[in-house]
Amino acid sequence: MSKEKINIELCLGSSCFSKGSNKIVDFLEEKLSDNFFDIEISLKGCLCKDKCTEGPIVKINDKLYTNVSTDNITSLINEHISN
Repeated sequence: MSKEKINIELCLGSSCFSKGSNKIVDFLEEKLSDNFFDIEISLKGCLCKDKCTEGPIVKINDKLYTNVSTDNITSLINEHISN
């Protein structure tokens, strides 16, 4: 049985970065291996998604999320995990 795969793309543009996207990266790097060991997660940075006033912006698979924080990123990832 192959692992489920989730692709996470995090905006690291200046506006999102100043609103905390760097903290989300640190949080994910620390927590991903501990909490999601059954799932293959690809984490990469990107530049502007043209929603600078709504940042930090995260794209999980094909869905774009705004106003993401370390408080809500785990629940957003859980929405993409099959039961």
